Amino acid sequence: MFGNRLGWSISLLIVIVAGWLGYAIWQAAQISPQTGWTSTVVPIQMPPQADSVVPEMNDPRDAGELIRAAIEDEEANVSEYAALESAETIDPAAVAARPGLAKLREATRCSKMNLFRQDPSEIVGYDPDKPPLQAIEHLAKTAERLALLSAKANDQTNAGWWFASVFSLGTKLYQERVCFAELTSGEELMGIGCVGLQHLAQQQKLPNIVQILGQFDTDRLNDFQSHIEPVWAVLGSIDAPTMSAHAGDIIQLARDRAVDRLWRVEATLQLGKLKYGGGRRADQLAAQRILTGMANDATDDPAVRCAAAAGRDLAVEQYRMLR
Repeated sequence: MFGNRLGWSISLLIVIVAGWLGYAIWQAAQISPQTGWTSTVVPIQMPPQADSVVPEMNDPRDAGELIRAAIEDEEANVSEYAALESAETIDPAAVAARPGLAKLREATRCSKMNLFRQDPSEIVGYDPDKPPLQAIEHLAKTAERLALLSAKANDQTNAGWWFASVFSLGTKLYQERVCFAELTSGEELMGIGCVGLQHLAQQQKLPNIVQILGQFDTDRLNDFQSHIEPVWAVLGSIDAPTMSAHAGDIIQLARDRAVDRLWRVEATLQLGKLKYGGGRRADQLAAQRILTGMANDATDDPAVRCAAAAGRDLAVEQYRMLR
């Protein structure tokens, strides 16, 4: 009797263990489920009242060709721009010798820009060095320097236009935003331009304009901190536990065409990293399959396809060097 009872108990234990092992194997073969975190990923929108900062941004022309020419001029004349960026006084001849600055000023009035959408590989990928954005940064710093020197020389008209050119370029990068680096460049330039224009308004004793510009800058920073930084904390992470916790969310964001292109691009790049770190084994295997399919899908957004190709081709040696 006791032998039979012991035998049945052992058999039951074997069944339970086998069932548990079977479930564990089955679960390991499933892609991680979503956590609900994706519901916090809201559409990215231009901070309100941007048009009131530089009302002249109403020309329907596309600024893409102008800014492209400015980038090429900066890249071909790095030392000349560096000299202007650190100048103590304005040298009109040196400024006139740099056509990129004239192109930057001309682009101020343009209401839109198609700069990287046609060839997103210039800035979409795992390389932290993005030369076109670095050239834009130097163009903007040069314009900011010229604005400060103009204000010092009591030339507030030129100071205003230089600050406006920086702000306008920032809004266009923000609006295009094919990747997070372009968005943050735009965010930074909007801040520089807005604060510069606010200081000029204070000098001119224009309290209403000071208040409008101050409110815009506050709203801009609050929006970035509340809606953008939390998403980037996940999609920009190389921390394995964070990636593992959100593996299902990352897969969902990369695939969902209703999501803002920027977040799809960054989720797709994160999917490439997921091949080697974080998530279940099923997530890692699925990542390569999903990336290959997305890269070959001619109906998808070019920037997303570019990110998918980069993720598909990411080698483990490259992954280990990411920071």
